[in-house]
Amino acid sequence: MRSDGKPATDQIIVLSVDEDTTGGTLFVADGKNFAVLHTDAEGLVTVPALKAGGKAGGFVLRATGYDAQREVTVKFAGTVTPAVVDLLVRSDADAGKAVVTVTGTPVKGIEFLATAKAKPAAGAKATAGVGTKDADGKWVPADPAAAGATPYFLDKEGRKLTELELPATAADGKIALPDLATTGVAAGKYTLRVRISEKVELFLEITVTEAPKA
Repeated sequence: MRSDGKPATDQIIVLSVDEDTTGGTLFVADGKNFAVLHTDAEGLVTVPALKAGGKAGGFVLRATGYDAQREVTVKFAGTVTPAVVDLLVRSDADAGKAVVTVTGTPVKGIEFLATAKAKPAAGAKATAGVGTKDADGKWVPADPAAAGATPYFLDKEGRKLTELELPATAADGKIALPDLATTGVAAGKYTLRVRISEKVELFLEITVTEAPKA
């Protein structure tokens, strides 16, 4: 709108996506992060459709109008939320094989893939924990005090953990399981649950065998 209160018709408006942490939120029409528009007879412009970046984050949509004497800018904050994961599968090279290790040897190289509507889901968070299922099939987490009697994770301070929050999935939807230690763990079968939500979880059976006798 002009200073006299009348609509600013045929005014150039530049839209831009700034401060983007989403991996590339862009305008659908041309795949660019800016667009140049002209106001209509009522002084209005319609923001073209945007395609969200590949990961959760934020961006600022800036609209700037220009005339002979000045420029006027308004900004709008935008947020891209993580996709709702509907499937979690094991995805490492040995995904089709059973997980078997000798006591004292950590479980390594396990990787998972999270997808939403068959597309990799970036930014999804999961929790991995050791436990068992009761007679009714309900998950029972291992007692944290039992870490060491069951396979366990090690935190930065070297403390033994039966449950660990994993880093968010990468842009390809994948996440690596940190080493799962078995030093001092008795031979037997153990269950690891990787859980993203109530409806999305994966159970992995881990077999620990006795060390060969010298």
